[in-house]
Amino acid sequence: MDIRETIRKEIEYIAQLEDGELGYDDNLAEYGIDSFAAVQLIAMLENKYGISVPDEKAAEMKSVNAIAKIIEDIKNE
Repeated sequence: MDIRETIRKEIEYIAQLEDGELGYDDNLAEYGIDSFAAVQLIAMLENKYGISVPDEKAAEMKSVNAIAKIIEDIKNE
């Protein structure tokens, strides 16, 4: 499973969405991802990928594709 699919599935779980309901470019706010859910998601990503997401990057996490790019950029630093 690629990183985008892993992220999408985790967000669907957090937001209690049906499998496949969330598109890769969909704005997460439209699915009820509030600040608490975002913190949960970031903590999961940091743990899963062994990274630390800076606050300024966390604010840019608006879609699955955006999150995947941020993670890949951090991993490649």
